[in-house]
Amino acid sequence: MLHLIDKEKVSRAYYDQAVGAIKFLYDRVLNIPKRVGSLPQPRKEKKLPIVLSREDVIRIFESVNNIKHKAILMLAYSTGLRVSEVVK
Repeated sequence: MLHLIDKEKVSRAYYDQAVGAIKFLYDRVLNIPKRVGSLPQPRKEKKLPIVLSREDVIRIFESVNNIKHKAILMLAYSTGLRVSEVVK
Protein backbone atom coordinates (compact mmCIF):
# COMPACT_ATOMS: atom_id res chain seq x y z
CA MET A 1 0.00 0.00 0.00
CA LEU A 2 2.87 2.34 0.66
CA HIS A 3 3.95 1.76 -2.92
CA LEU A 4 0.67 3.27 -4.12
CA ILE A 5 1.21 6.35 -2.01
CA ASP A 6 4.92 6.92 -2.58
CA LYS A 7 5.68 5.66 -6.07
CA GLU A 8 2.42 5.68 -8.00
CA LYS A 9 1.12 8.94 -6.49
CA VAL A 10 -2.49 7.77 -6.66
CA SER A 11 -5.39 9.88 -5.42
CA ARG A 12 -6.85 9.39 -1.98
CA ALA A 13 -10.08 8.02 -3.48
CA TYR A 14 -8.14 5.40 -5.45
CA TYR A 15 -6.18 4.43 -2.34
CA ASP A 16 -9.36 4.13 -0.25
CA GLN A 17 -10.88 1.90 -2.92
CA ALA A 18 -7.80 -0.36 -2.91
CA VAL A 19 -7.89 -0.62 0.89
CA GLY A 20 -11.58 -1.52 0.76
CA ALA A 21 -10.91 -4.21 -1.84
CA ILE A 22 -8.14 -5.77 0.27
CA LYS A 23 -10.30 -5.75 3.39
CA PHE A 24 -13.18 -7.32 1.45
CA LEU A 25 -10.85 -10.01 0.09
CA TYR A 26 -9.60 -11.04 3.52
CA ASP A 27 -12.88 -10.67 5.43
CA ARG A 28 -15.43 -12.05 2.96
CA VAL A 29 -13.62 -14.16 0.38
CA LEU A 30 -10.80 -15.75 2.37
CA ASN A 31 -12.76 -15.75 5.68
CA ILE A 32 -9.81 -14.36 7.60
CA PRO A 33 -11.42 -11.59 9.64
CA LYS A 34 -9.35 -8.84 11.21
CA ARG A 35 -6.29 -9.88 9.18
CA VAL A 36 -5.89 -6.45 7.71
CA GLY A 37 -5.19 -4.06 10.53
CA SER A 38 -4.95 -0.35 10.24
CA LEU A 39 -3.29 0.64 7.02
CA PRO A 40 -1.49 3.97 6.70
CA GLN A 41 -3.81 6.73 5.57
CA PRO A 42 -2.40 9.42 3.32
CA ARG A 43 -3.07 12.95 4.39
CA LYS A 44 -5.99 14.56 2.70
CA GLU A 45 -4.77 17.14 0.25
CA LYS A 46 -5.84 20.63 1.16
CA LYS A 47 -7.04 22.74 -1.72
CA LEU A 48 -6.78 26.47 -1.43
CA PRO A 49 -9.84 28.41 -2.52
CA ILE A 50 -9.67 30.57 -5.62
CA VAL A 51 -9.84 34.19 -4.53
CA LEU A 52 -10.90 36.84 -7.01
CA SER A 53 -9.16 40.20 -7.06
CA ARG A 54 -11.14 43.36 -6.40
CA GLU A 55 -10.92 44.27 -10.06
CA ASP A 56 -12.37 40.88 -11.05
CA VAL A 57 -15.26 41.26 -8.61
CA ILE A 58 -16.02 44.78 -9.83
CA ARG A 59 -15.90 43.59 -13.44
CA ILE A 60 -18.35 40.80 -12.65
CA PHE A 61 -20.76 43.18 -10.92
CA GLU A 62 -20.53 45.69 -13.77
CA SER A 63 -21.20 43.03 -16.39
CA VAL A 64 -24.64 42.22 -14.93
CA ASN A 65 -27.42 44.43 -16.32
CA ASN A 66 -30.43 43.02 -14.47
CA ILE A 67 -30.81 44.75 -11.09
CA LYS A 68 -32.27 41.63 -9.46
CA HIS A 69 -29.37 39.46 -10.61
CA LYS A 70 -26.86 42.10 -9.52
CA ALA A 71 -28.46 42.23 -6.05
CA ILE A 72 -28.31 38.44 -5.76
CA LEU A 73 -24.64 38.40 -6.78
CA MET A 74 -23.74 41.20 -4.39
CA LEU A 75 -25.60 39.53 -1.54
CA ALA A 76 -23.94 36.18 -2.21
CA TYR A 77 -20.49 37.76 -2.45
CA SER A 78 -20.81 39.98 0.62
CA THR A 79 -22.21 37.24 2.86
CA GLY A 80 -20.14 34.33 1.55
CA LEU A 81 -23.11 32.24 0.47
CA ARG A 82 -22.51 29.03 -1.43
CA VAL A 83 -24.08 28.55 -4.86
CA SER A 84 -26.48 25.94 -3.44
CA GLU A 85 -27.61 28.42 -0.78
CA VAL A 86 -28.23 31.15 -3.36
CA VAL A 87 -30.28 28.84 -5.57
CA LYS A 88 -32.67 27.96 -2.73
